[in-house]
Amino acid sequence: MNLFFKRAASALMGAVLAVSVLPAANVSAVSDDTVSEVVVTFDISEEGVSIAENDDGTIPELADISGKVGSSLKVPKVQLVKEGCIFNGWTDDGIRGLAPGEVFQFPDAETTVLKPVFSIEGDKNFHKVEYQVELEGKVYGKTEKPRNNYGTPGDFMTVSTMLMSNDKYKLFDYFIDGTYLLERGRHFVMPDRDVIVTPNWKKMYNLTYTAGDVDRIVGAENMYYTAMETDGVNLQKSDRFSRLGFRITGWRSSHDDQIYPPELQYTMPSEDVTMYAVWTPINYHFIFRSYDDTECAHITAKTDTSFIVPECTVIKPGYKFGGWDIEGTVYQPGDEFFVEGVIIGLGYTIHPVWLKDDEPSTSSDVTLAGDANLDNVVDMSDSVMVMQAYLNPEKYGENGSSDDHIDPLGLKNADVDGKNGVDLNDALLIQKYALKIITKF
Repeated sequence: MNLFFKRAASALMGAVLAVSVLPAANVSAVSDDTVSEVVVTFDISEEGVSIAENDDGTIPELADISGKVGSSLKVPKVQLVKEGCIFNGWTDDGIRGLAPGEVFQFPDAETTVLKPVFSIEGDKNFHKVEYQVELEGKVYGKTEKPRNNYGTPGDFMTVSTMLMSNDKYKLFDYFIDGTYLLERGRHFVMPDRDVIVTPNWKKMYNLTYTAGDVDRIVGAENMYYTAMETDGVNLQKSDRFSRLGFRITGWRSSHDDQIYPPELQYTMPSEDVTMYAVWTPINYHFIFRSYDDTECAHITAKTDTSFIVPECTVIKPGYKFGGWDIEGTVYQPGDEFFVEGVIIGLGYTIHPVWLKDDEPSTSSDVTLAGDANLDNVVDMSDSVMVMQAYLNPEKYGENGSSDDHIDPLGLKNADVDGKNGVDLNDALLIQKYALKIITKF
């Protein structure tokens, strides 16, 4: 909010506050190349006013300050003197007070003139600043609201920094006499009369994020927040929800049916809002490489589309090609592969399967590392079979008595660590592969 206020036509205050103002206009965020410089000047032409000396006896300079609209400006710590008076700071309109050393934003006026504000030393003409904070019939008690205070004309009165709120409303700033809007912690110039200060209550509304009525959601599907009306909130990031094969590229608002980019600052309307995730399918690159890293094919496909599994164009001496292992399942050239999607950042893993010419399979024409139960899929059941075979070989070993004992080819597939024999380390590696902690053996 601009820290200065624009004058209105009607004069609502007398004495020191002899002007009326409207709430400050927001400063637009524009490129530095298009914003012209504005100037703040200091008018000390009032009779009897002079600049106080520094400790070393020198007179400090009080020069004009220029800058761009909305950039920060620090009020000089220069002190003024006037016989019989106390210097409090500066004002551009007789209402807003700016103390020496205070930081504020450059206003959007081409030139702003700041005039000094003095109070009379020893003045006993005190007036009351009363905080009235009733909300929906509730009157806050003395310990629940800002404390009333007193000041003499020209004193700088600081607006309470107390933040009052409940489940429906939140206090953002205060009105002075129901007209002048000031942020918490800012100053106003005390007039020659009592002043009423009231909170600018803003209502709180629900801001809900939802993944929508879609499949393949991993984890949470809804998130709930509250936001203050007319306040700017940053929309959630694109990773707020996780969906296999898709990414969030925007949020559709129930308020206006518009789509907003993730992380954009969104102005909360005076109603509950639901933000629906806008999902876009991921474009995957499937690269089929042989044992010697030769690229046999490069296929691009989006989630929920299919492609034909390619041939292997490389010959491996002493072996025959047994298919492509895609995420633990072996596909033969010519098979159709449906891209269901995986979690963002993982991608698909593809490995060629090779069979030795002199090692015929007893239960399958294809060997697949980790496939202990010979169902052409590597999952947790393979890890369980390996553990059973190792811990209870008489029942589940290669020659075990159970109908569910491990097959000789399954035993060969289970030896994924490359060492002699199958043990619990092989079971652990298969488990990690099934959970996608590792992508290859």
